[in-house]
Parts: sequence; structure tokens; C-alpha cells
Amino acid sequence: MGTRGPTPIPKPPKDNTSTPLTTGWMMGEWKLGRIPKPGDFPHAEEVSIDWKPANWGSYSRREDFLNPHVIDELGVDERILLDRGFALIKWGETGDFPSAYSRLRRFPTYVTVDSFLHAYHVQFDSILADIEEDHLFNDLLNLTDRMIEHSSSDILKVGEPALMNLAYFSVGKKLLDPDFSPPAEVADLVDREVNLIKEGKIAISPIFGYKEDYSQYRPRGHYTRSDRLRRYFKAMMWYGRMAFLLRGGLVDEERSRELTIRASLIAADLSSDENASEIWARIYTVTSFFVGFADDYTPYDYLEALKSLFDGTLTLEQLHSLREDGSIGKFRKELLKRGKPRIYGGTGVCDVTSPITEEDLEECLAKTAGMRFMGKRYVPDSYVFQRLVAPSVGLYTGEDKPFTLVMTQIGPARGFPRGLDWFAVMGSDRALQILKEEGDASYEHYEERVRELREEFSKVEWSKNLYWSWLDVLRLLIQERGEDYPPYMRSDAWLDRQLQTALASWTELRHDTILYAKQSYTPKLTAAPPPAEIGAVEPLPWVYGRLESLVNQTMKGLEDMGYLSREAKTRLEILAQALRTAREISVKELKGEPLNETDLYFISNFADVMESIMSGLDERAKSTVLVADVHTDLNSGEVLEEALGKLDLIVVTFPTPNGTALMVGPVLSYYEFRHPMTDRLTDEKWSEMLDNPPKQFPWQEKLYHERLASP
Repeated sequence: MGTRGPTPIPKPPKDNTSTPLTTGWMMGEWKLGRIPKPGDFPHAEEVSIDWKPANWGSYSRREDFLNPHVIDELGVDERILLDRGFALIKWGETGDFPSAYSRLRRFPTYVTVDSFLHAYHVQFDSILADIEEDHLFNDLLNLTDRMIEHSSSDILKVGEPALMNLAYFSVGKKLLDPDFSPPAEVADLVDREVNLIKEGKIAISPIFGYKEDYSQYRPRGHYTRSDRLRRYFKAMMWYGRMAFLLRGGLVDEERSRELTIRASLIAADLSSDENASEIWARIYTVTSFFVGFADDYTPYDYLEALKSLFDGTLTLEQLHSLREDGSIGKFRKELLKRGKPRIYGGTGVCDVTSPITEEDLEECLAKTAGMRFMGKRYVPDSYVFQRLVAPSVGLYTGEDKPFTLVMTQIGPARGFPRGLDWFAVMGSDRALQILKEEGDASYEHYEERVRELREEFSKVEWSKNLYWSWLDVLRLLIQERGEDYPPYMRSDAWLDRQLQTALASWTELRHDTILYAKQSYTPKLTAAPPPAEIGAVEPLPWVYGRLESLVNQTMKGLEDMGYLSREAKTRLEILAQALRTAREISVKELKGEPLNETDLYFISNFADVMESIMSGLDERAKSTVLVADVHTDLNSGEVLEEALGKLDLIVVTFPTPNGTALMVGPVLSYYEFRHPMTDRLTDEKWSEMLDNPPKQFPWQEKLYHERLASP
């Protein structure tokens, strides 16, 4: 509930430089508890798979199909099946995997990897949304109330910096509780900020004094499911984006020093309040397990730097000394020891002038460094995107107008990344080849940057949190399949099919984490039927094993933190068992061994398996129709949207001990397109657009052919 009226704030005394910052408070005692660090969370365990591949040359020729009627019923072009061993068909009749498998039961079932990837997304997204709505909303509200209380009491001692902090936290409270009436002295500032958030444009923040992209505050992803989640989204976006800048550049030097004092005051207040510090740590810990650690300085970093600078104590005189050249310089050096941001998140709308170089990006990152109360998280794909757009890759060297090209004041530049960029860095030569063919690699330093990034990511630990572990599953998925695999899995066309599935699953990951993952910017510039006689699981045992490890990592981490509900645990346990079964069946298939009745029962009843994995969740949670913006280009005023539509079908020529069978399964559809940043899409708006969806890329269109009949 909101307050009854504005809370009066006493005027600060004129002399406020001699009193201890907080009575009896010593900086040597940091009460935030142990902040999680890389390596603290449960890691995904490696799965050992021992097998001897089948002699695929001993199987019958593909044209000797055991069930040729599938060709007529689905209207598949037989020439495509004979040429590459599989066909993708536009379907679009449902966005629900359990329903899709039920509708396709009259065909031999091909259990696709897409099904398991989507099933994990559903668990990840639903569990995170439940934790946010049931726990983190109240935690954030309580934390905000305590910080408002501290900021109010600090005004008598510190004056203007504390008053501006009161305005800052009052905006957070107003976003969480629309009925809240801000204190009279800051009411105008709060109203102006909230109105800018409602307008959703780029404008100068009244509280911080630099340009902010207010279009980012439009709730998206699962945050449109309830009013409570929408309010949580806006408040966390405010605490995650607004930076207490450490140096001048986007603001003048004097304002940057004031912002540094304000940030230091927040760190000190948080440390002095054991209850508040525990809440902060709780929110940061569970969100770090899902997404990763902050790319920006946290209150913890500021407090540690202050402790080092002032020998564990802090007085108001020392705090105000940060306005002096010597003190502010030493403080900045202390913070730099703790690293610096690696992703430019749009703060201040950093401009880059010609000639553009990699150093221009570093300068933008330096200008935007500073504390964020709940900073956006470093995610490796955003980092890659940052390094593969202007200014890092230079200007365009081609003659066409590829998807990534934008015209800027200094010439044609790479304003947008593509999802394929991430997988090219992950080692997919096929992804890089597609980017070259479609003109999106024709920039001065693009291939050089890709080589550098491949080397950088060749030595990372992939299971440090759920976000990275999910990316690792997709890294395994895009690998080329050699002679150990069935013939239909060895072509460039199959590599493209794997890439499309990986891109679709990655889109689900970005959708689920849209609030926390730091977005990169381009600087300006039913009843069971009898068991089927044939059926198959897409034979990818290492992918299923790694995904099973990710599910177990999710369960253990959330259980350790006390955030795993009984219902979520049951769904995750069913998914882990299904992945275990899929892995065991895959090994049999790759060995050329016949499947037993239990295996075939699992395959033919996979609709029921999927239904159990998603038990208790609503239709929206299960749907594949979703969208997420992942990058903003300040030159064109557009964002890069990644989206999934309704399901498509795949028909594969699967070799069995008795001959080659045609099998059918549902697969994810994937779209990538540019869209105005003032209209960042929600899942609901995207669903309306599916009647006339954006055109897909040439490499995708080659994968499909139109079906002649409807199953």
C-alpha cells in the first residue's frame, strides 16, 4: 500500500563534514555476507558415453522406404528426401509440443532435440517467474523501503547527495508501488523520471544528468504475465541500468564526482544495515545462478575500494574528499583493480567519431563505468555481439545491403549483429560461411575479430551458471556429425537444421533472461496407443547428457538456496529421466542395435512425456511463440528481435535394422529481424504479427519446401 501523503524531509545543516557517516559504523565490517563468485554454484557434471558406431553402409538404400505412404500424406517432395535424407515442412498448426506429438501419432515418431530444449526452457522460465513473483518482488520492495529510510536520515549529515539518492530509490518504489507518494522534496524529480519511463524514448535523466534509453523499461518476456511481474521488471530495470558514473565524459567531471559520492553513500548504508544487506545478497545470488555476475561495479566493489582507500573507516570528511583530484584518482584506481565493464549497455548514448577503431569501444566502456545497484549481468553472447559491431569491426567493404548494415554519419557500418555471429565464434564454420554468403561478414575487421573471439572462448569454463551451461548444450548441438552418425545427419543442410534449432533455443534463453542479461548496443554511429513398430529419438547422446547435467545443476542449485518448489522439482525430475532415456536410446541407435518394446513405448507416447514435463503450467508457459530484443543500434533507432513462431515439421530417412523408415517430428521455427526500438515487441504483439511474419533469410528458405497436404 502507498503512503497517505508526502513525507517531509528536514533541511540539511550547512556544516556537514565532521560527523561520522553512520554512528558507530566501521567499514571493516562488511555485513552483506558472502557474495557468490565464479565456481561457487553447482556445476554440470560430465556424462560418460561409451559406444561403438554402427556400420551405416550395411543398411538398405534410402529409396527402399519401409513406409512410403508418409510421402503422399505429408506432400513431401521425394527428390529432397533422396538428395539430403530429410525435409523441413512449414506447418504452423500449433505452438505446443505435447499437442504436436499427439496430432502426429499416426506417423512413425521422430523425437526431436527441439522438444527437450524447449522443455528445459519451459522449466527455466516458469521457475524464474515464480521465484520473482513469490519471493524477489517482496524482497526488492523491502530493500527499497530500507534504502529510502537510510537516504532520508543521511540528508541531515550529507545534504544533496543523500537527497538525490532518496529520489533514486523513490523512483524504484514508485515503479514497484504506483500508489506510493514520494517525499515532497523529491516528488518532482520522481514524477519526471516515471513519466520518461512511460514515454519510452531516449532522454536526459533528471536524477543522473545523462541520456537514458527509456524504451528498455517496456516489460517483455514472461514479465507481461501479471501486474506484479510488470512492476518488478520496471524497478529491476531501473536498478540495473542507471549508473553512478565514475568519471567524466558522458557528464562533466564535477557531476561524476557527485555520482561517486552518492554511490559510496549507498554502499555504506547497505553495509550498515544487516537486514538490507542480506536481502541484497539474496536477490543477487539467485539471479546470478540463473544468468551470471554483474558486468558493472556493485555496492560490494565500492565498499571494498573505500575500505582499501581509507583503512577500513569512513567519515563524512573522507567521503567529501572524493571531490578532490588526488582522492578520486586513487579511488578509481582501486576500482579498476576489480575489472571494468565488457559490454556497452547504452548508458549515456556514447558517440563515436571517425576514424572508428576498437579503442573507441574501450573509451565508451570507460565512460560508462560506475556502480549499478543491481547491475546487468555479463553474458558471453552479448559480449560477442559488442565486439562484432561498429566500431570494433570497422566499416562495410561490400557492395550490397546486407541485414547488418546501417548508414551512419561516418559511413556504412555494422549496426547489428546476427544470432549466427555467436555460433560462428563457438566454432561453426557453417555459420561463418552463411554470414559470408549473405554479406554480413564484409567489414574491415570482422573475420579478424571472429578469430580473436574463438581463441578467447576456447579456454572458458562453461558450467559456471545456468545461462552458460545452456549455451554449452547448444555449442555441442552445432558440431559437425561424422561417419559415426546416420547419413542424413552429415550434410551441410543438416548443419543448417542444427543451427536453426540452436538459434531457436538461444532465442528462448534470451527471452527468459531479458531483464538480467546485459544487452549490447551499437554506439551511435491423452490415452496411450499401442506401441509403434518403428520410431526414433534424434541420436545426439552427448547433447542429451549435457542437458541432463544442466537439469541436475538447476535442481541442486535452487534446492541449496531454498527456491525449488515441490512441483518444479517433480517436473525437473521427469525431464531428467526423459533425457536419460533419450540418451540411452540414442546410443543404441548409433550402435545399430534394435530398440526394445520399452524404447518404442517411450517414443510413441512422447506426447504424454512432454505433457508430464509441463504439468500444471498454463498454455502461455508451454507455447513456443515468443520474442526477445537482444541488441540496440542507436544509429538506425532499431533493435534486433529474435523470435519463435509455431512449430514446423521434419521428415527424416532414418536407417533401422529392417530398412530405411520415414519418421516425422515437430521442430522449432526461428525468425530474426529489425524493429523500431520505440516498439520493443512483447510476446502478445509478436503473436499478432505471425499472420504475416517477417521474411526468413535465404539459408533458412533453402531448408524448407511447401507441403502439399495437411497432416
